Formats: sequence, C-alpha cells, structure tokens
Amino acid sequence: MKIAKIQLLSFNLAKVKDFYGNVLNFKVKSESQDKISFQAGNSELEFIQKTPFEEDWFKNNSIFNKID
Repeated sequence: MKIAKIQLLSFNLAKVKDFYGNVLNFKVKSESQDKISFQAGNSELEFIQKTPFEEDWFKNNSIFNKID
C-alpha cells in the first residue's frame, strides 16, 4: 500500500517544524499559519494546528472515554 498524504493534528506547529525539519531533515513542502507539510519519500505529511477547544472536544467525545 502506498500512502500519498496523511494529515495529523498538532498543538504546536513550531515544534513540529523543528523536529521534522531539523532533526529528521524532511523538506518543507508548504507552510501557512495553520498548516505545515513535509515531503517524506513519496508521501506528504501535513500537520494542522489544533486548538484547545478541539482538545477538550476530543477528550469528552472519544470512544475510549466511553469504554468501561
């Protein structure tokens, strides 16, 4: 299976850029205020800025919170 693009959520795009750009040496493909994407081989990794509101929503509505 080939993955062309994957989207991930992040609370801190600056740390994402530092890690993937400087530590792993992935090239930045595109960057905006709320997104950054990297070329990773034949795949694109896109990180989208996540807000604290979304964090609360996911915590309260996660399927894992509903398992006894």
